[in-house]
Amino acid sequence: MIKGIDISHWQNKINWKEVAKDDVKFAIIKATEAVGYVDPTLEENTKGARDNGILLGFYHFARGNNPHKEADFFLSKLPKLQEGELLVLDYEINIVKEVEWCRMFLDRVFDKTGIRPILYTNEARVKSINWQYVIDGNYGLWVAKYGANNGKRNQEPNIGQWPFAVMWQYTSRGSIGGIKGNVDLNVAFVEDVETLKKYGKPKPKPENDEKDDQIEEIGKRLDETRKELEEEKEKRKQAERREEIMENKNKTLKETIDKIKSIANY
Repeated sequence: MIKGIDISHWQNKINWKEVAKDDVKFAIIKATEAVGYVDPTLEENTKGARDNGILLGFYHFARGNNPHKEADFFLSKLPKLQEGELLVLDYEINIVKEVEWCRMFLDRVFDKTGIRPILYTNEARVKSINWQYVIDGNYGLWVAKYGANNGKRNQEPNIGQWPFAVMWQYTSRGSIGGIKGNVDLNVAFVEDVETLKKYGKPKPKPENDEKDDQIEEIGKRLDETRKELEEEKEKRKQAERREEIMENKNKTLKETIDKIKSIANY
């Protein structure tokens, strides 16, 4: 497991250099909420975490508006994502058809970014709601369970139907160097940061791979064009055959008529 935090403007000014010294490997920071709120510390925290080698994630706090509009707003306010950076839907509200709402938000983000966001919610919701529709979409789980909420990890969460959890938020009363006051503490159930990055923005393909893909795509298009030309050629041949048959029939008919006329005149 690796250690992480999640933060927003409530943590005020953060000394990210000290955070990194406290063995924090990842930080999930608040980006947006609903369809009009941007966390005022988003830009500052993004720069601070990146400058100190901490893997970033960005979360959107759901408010139950149109899920596509919330997803689009979230994406419109994000900085340009770097390799491995994570996207998260923070779901803590109660609405009708909440599973469908979450799936629509998650799908929208995935369709537009190629990144499968992680769903954050608490253990009570994980156990009481049928999340199969979201699970079927291959979206990961970040679950909150505090237990005694004493700043330490206690009993691990019940993850219900989910095959596994990506992350566990185990307290809201943590203490980290560089942050004044309480902070949420998390662990990711992975061996290292590189593994956690697999849930984030995919690694760019090497230039040669991109060229190979382009060549392959050109080859496919040429094959399709060649096939279309061959089909068109065959259609023309068939049309010419039909025309030839019609000419022969007309010729035969004319000869027959002329013969009949000749007999009649005789």
